Formats: sequence, structure tokens, C-alpha cells
Amino acid sequence: VFAQVDTSGQGELEFQIESLAEDNEENETDLIQIAENYELYRSNPINLNTATQKDLESLQLLTIFQINNLLEYRRRMGKIVSVYELRVIPEFDEYTIKKILPFITVSLTETRKLKPKYIWKYGRHDLITRYQRQIELPVGYEPTDDPDAKRFLGSPERIFTRYQYSYGKQFRMGFTAEKDPGEQFLEGAQRYGFDYYSAHVYMSDIGKFKSIALGDYAVEFGQGLSLWSGFAFGKSADVLGNERFARGIRPYSGANENRFMRGAAVQYELLRNLELTAFYSRNRVDANITEPDTIDDEVAEVSSLQISGLHRTDSEIEDRRSLGLEIYGGHLGYKWRFFEVGLLAYQTNMDATLNRRADAENQYRFSGDENFNLAVDYRIVWKKINFFGELAKSTDGWATTNGLLVNPHEQVNFVIQARNIQRDFFAIYNAPFAESQTPGEKGYYFGMDFALIPRVSTKLYYDIYEFEWYRFQTDGPSGGEETGIQIEYNPSSRLNMYGRLRWERRDINQSTDGNTRPLIDQVRRTLRFHISYRASDEWTFKTRIENSRFQKEEVEYGWLFYQDINYTFQKAPLKLYSRFALFNTDGFNARIYAYENDVLYSFSIPGYFYRGSRYYVMLKYDLGQRVDLWLRYAQSYFSDRQVIGSGLNEYVGQTRSEIKAQIRIKF
Repeated sequence: VFAQVDTSGQGELEFQIESLAEDNEENETDLIQIAENYELYRSNPINLNTATQKDLESLQLLTIFQINNLLEYRRRMGKIVSVYELRVIPEFDEYTIKKILPFITVSLTETRKLKPKYIWKYGRHDLITRYQRQIELPVGYEPTDDPDAKRFLGSPERIFTRYQYSYGKQFRMGFTAEKDPGEQFLEGAQRYGFDYYSAHVYMSDIGKFKSIALGDYAVEFGQGLSLWSGFAFGKSADVLGNERFARGIRPYSGANENRFMRGAAVQYELLRNLELTAFYSRNRVDANITEPDTIDDEVAEVSSLQISGLHRTDSEIEDRRSLGLEIYGGHLGYKWRFFEVGLLAYQTNMDATLNRRADAENQYRFSGDENFNLAVDYRIVWKKINFFGELAKSTDGWATTNGLLVNPHEQVNFVIQARNIQRDFFAIYNAPFAESQTPGEKGYYFGMDFALIPRVSTKLYYDIYEFEWYRFQTDGPSGGEETGIQIEYNPSSRLNMYGRLRWERRDINQSTDGNTRPLIDQVRRTLRFHISYRASDEWTFKTRIENSRFQKEEVEYGWLFYQDINYTFQKAPLKLYSRFALFNTDGFNARIYAYENDVLYSFSIPGYFYRGSRYYVMLKYDLGQRVDLWLRYAQSYFSDRQVIGSGLNEYVGQTRSEIKAQIRIKF
């Protein structure tokens, strides 16, 4: 999923990440968790001879049918001797095997049991420090004599550090610290150093204790409708990715400053097929203060929860960690052969009242200081049919999502999913498969993938949805639809190419100065052709051309062309990643997103808009097996304008440049 881990499935994961940027700008998914998950399995591959269903699901690269086929093969044939055996397991084609190969092993020995002496004797230290900075600075950093003018109070550097000590996947502890650009460091509001700190201790598979988490952690249950604080993908080229594989309790070491649990959690095996998870969290999150308590200097009322995690100005610092959030509850899960069911119940308490702005959009949205959630999730896998879903109830509303995945042929899959999220349903942390994170949505999703022609695979989907109430830029009930198709051709192990078409229509307010703003169609279409060629062990080339069309009152067009050239030196532990891109769009609405190779645990998915060019160069150097170094430089040039951005983020000039350096020490 990132440049440092070379996988055959990287392309598909890149599509998913680009889709997050394109269609889910309000989704605050922490992409660090994605990178960390795959780096964990690259360093500690899953042993296919001892892996459980949950182990294979946590990899998030296999369907439930592929997982069941592998487990059934192992049950009938015994231990797997070589990865080449995977070719005889139904649905494990060459592409699937290459995709999971970096994260699996077929060891015939048992996993070493977790013992204290093993933890400290065989564990690994992992320390990462990153420095990042924009070369050209926006007006927010310019000095001013006006005492009322807003300015960023800190320096323009982003500094990130992360330490982790681990013993396989069974024991992990560590901390994360980050300073965002514009935030103070060792001064002012941040006199203790970084703006954000996080720490965790995590253990798994200790007798009947399946997992124990202390400090910061993430929780994932059911289909993400009622409680899911970890990352989750939405609609993308992976048309079958709408089923969530919940992992229960996970350690949290990401950089999202508001979407995690802080406290303790435990998962315990009550009986052979019955597990109980209990969790408690007490954390402070950012919120927009509207009414302070003048008696005890506490916050009495907030109007919204903040999600940016930025604390650069006086007003942002005032909202920092202003709301106390208490969450506690449990999940009871039962599994028997082809049937799984879970019951979730939890309480959310706030130490100030959430009182949203009095406008039509917020009329049915949650307000108050406490909420109770109850949910039932299920999965039934019978032969080649998979039913899955979740029914959830909050204090004021309810929601449900249900799906059907069918595998009629080894190379053919269908999925149908229906969702109904009432406008007054509320869950503090959730990530359902939906068009938006805004409640009040109903929708139906249809997806299909098939590979009936050798080396050719086709994926297509259609999603139709409606919103029963007002939402952002939509004054009234609205709806929309989206469809996409991707055809991929793999003529050899060195050459891959695909074409993709995505089209979406949605209702949105007409741009008018009057009080009445009727709804009109907003249509976005993108067309892409991408080719990847590994010419040798040293050279890899990637070429993409993409066209976009955006229509509201007027039509805007855009296009993007880029060429990647990556080189792996054979006589030195050095890798070079580079790109040159040209772009031209009529405006911001026709922007095009493209994934870029970046340093470990960092992501770059810029939107290309206006007219200009962009390039980046990144070097990765390995100093033995213990030290990795990265150096990255990127620059965008805009040929048609002298001012970019607005407000405090307004840049004067035609270029925006960034430098990034990172060191990783393993010992």
C-alpha cells in the first residue's frame, strides 16, 4: 500500500486510497493505520498452517469464500508445505497469491507462546522520526502589526515521531507524538513539546484472553454501523470491499487526534465459541465552544465536534480538548460453524451539552450530553452464499445495513447491499458502508467482479441513494446515483494495465443569491487509463492519463498525465522514486486525485487542479538492516495564476514546494 512495501496488490489499494480523497472528503480515516497494518504483517507474516479465520480476515485482502476454502483445504489435506499449493485451492488465482505473498508464510513449526522472558529477549524496537516543511509560506505566517489579525502562532514544520516495541503480533507497546504546521512547540500552549501524544500497550493470545489493550486503542464491531473507530474503505475499485471484517480491539498509534479510545479494553473467551469484549474510555476531544461555564471555568456547551486536529490559532487552541468524552460498554460474540452473531451495547457521556446550530440541516441531528447504542450484527456463510449485516439503535433513532455476497462460479462474485440510516440515528464513532457520514441515508449497492477470460478481470458497481432531510449544500430531501467499471489486463507478470470509468450524479443547491435555492443535478465523471511495466529488476515505469468532467450550472473539464520512473540500485541499498505530471482543469471542481509514493507511514494524495505541472523525487537508503533513510522533495507549479488558496492558507507565487526527511531505526 506504500512505496516501502512492494506488493502486487498495491495498485488495488492505491485505488481505494484515491477514492477516499475523491468521494469521502468528510471521512477522517487515519491512513497511518492502513500502512501500519501491512507493515506489521510484512514483518510478522501470517502462518497459513496456524492462522484462524480472524487472522486471515484481519489481513483484509481475501474474501470470506477464499478464507473458508483455505481453511477447508487445510482441514482435509493437513499442513501446507509450500505457497505453490495455494494454486490448487479454489478461487486462489495468480493475482490473489501475488497480492498476499509478502504477508504470509507456511512454517511447519508452532508459534512461540507468549512468555515474559520471550517478550524482552526476542522483541524488536522501532523508532521513526520525520521532518516536513513547505518551502513557500502562506500569509498565515507573515508578521503583522494588527493585533486583531489572525496568524499561525507556531513554526511551519511538521514533526512526527513514533516508537514501538513489539514481540511478533502478540505484544506491542509504544507512543506517537506529532506537531502540525503552524502549531507551537516547547512554547505557548505547547510548552511540553508536541501538540499531540498517544501511547499504548497491547497483548494478545494469553490463554483465554484474546486481547488486552491499555492506553490508546481502536474498536471495530459488526459492519461499522454503531461502533468503529478504525479505518474503513468506502466505494472503490474493490467492488466487494463493502463487507466489514471487524477486528475487535486494536492498538492505536495513528495521528488522528480525535478518533480513538483512551482507557482499557479486554477480549475474553468465555466458552469455545463465545467471546466477551469489554471496554472503557475517557478522553478529551476538540469541540467548538459556544458557552463557557463562568463559575468553575469549565465548558458548558459546544456546537460541534472538531475533526481537523489543528491547533495553530488562538481560536483553534481554545477548542483543543475542550470536551470530555466517556464511552463504556461491551460486545458479546458467538460463532458456530457457518453462523456468527454479536450483541453490542455501549454508553456515551459528554461533560458538556452538544447543542448544534439552530438551522434546518441540524434539526434532526443529535443534541444532548449522553447517548446509548445497542446493535446486533450477524454473518451466515452457507456454501457459496454469504449473508451479513447489522441492526443498530441509538437513543433517538435506528439504522440497519444488510448484504448478500454470492459466488456462483470460481471467477464470478455478486454483491447486493441495502442500508437505511435514520436521520436521528447517532453513533459517536462509526464507519458504515454509505455515501456519506451524515445520517438520514437510504441506499442500494450492486457490485460484480468476474474473470472469465484469461488474464482479464472486470469489476463494476452501481449505487443509488437518497437523503430524507437537509444536508450540507442541499436544502431539502435529495438523492443521487453512482456507477463505475474497471477492466484490467495482465498479459504478463511484468505488465499490467487497466481502464476505469466512474460517473456520479447527486442533487445539490443551485448557486443563487436568493432565499430559495432549488436543487439541481451535479454530475461528475472521470475516465482513466493506467499502465505499469516492470522492465527489469531495476526499472519500473507507470503511466497514467485521466480526464474529468464536472457539471453543475456550467461544465468544467480537466485532464492529468503523469509518468513514474522508479529505479532500484543493484549495487547499493538505494531506491529512487520519481514522477512528472502535467495537468489542466477549468477549475477546482474538475480536480483529479492521484496517489504518490511517500515515506513510511505518510501519505500524499494531492488534488491536481488549475493549469501547471508537478514533480517529486524520493530516495530511500538502507544503512544495513537497522537504519532506513528517506528524503523526498515535491513541487507544484501553477502557470495560470499568481495566488493560490485563501485566508491564512493563501500563497502568493506560482509554486508550492515541500521537503520531507525521515529516519527509521530498528534494533
